Amino acid sequence: MITCQRCKEVNSSNRTTCWSCNTNLGVGDRNRKMCRVCGSIYTSRIEHCPDCLERLTPYQEQEVHIESSSDDAGCSMYVLAVLIPLLGIILGLIYIARKEDEVGKALILTGVISNIVFAILFALFVY
Repeated sequence: MITCQRCKEVNSSNRTTCWSCNTNLGVGDRNRKMCRVCGSIYTSRIEHCPDCLERLTPYQEQEVHIESSSDDAGCSMYVLAVLIPLLGIILGLIYIARKEDEVGKALILTGVISNIVFAILFALFVY
């Protein structure tokens, strides 16, 4: 636990700023660590991410946002979401869980719209 020098509030050891007054807690910014799975940043004292239990790696400024897919892979996700709507919804939920809300919402929306279009086409051609 770290005590804030300004407001004397007690903070957890993985915080770099006080939760109450947002003052820097004096934790060395050069020694921070980052979780490659969820992108959370922690102090050098933490070895594993408390959320996803992955081993932390040294933090570097250019690694703040890890892009896991290229433009071609991103395009193929939308094609899959159109062809297999349930897969699009599942991929969207995964992206939202990874805190990539814009991509996640777009994939879910694509999956839902594709599902509606397939239902309308099915109703028109079967009846």
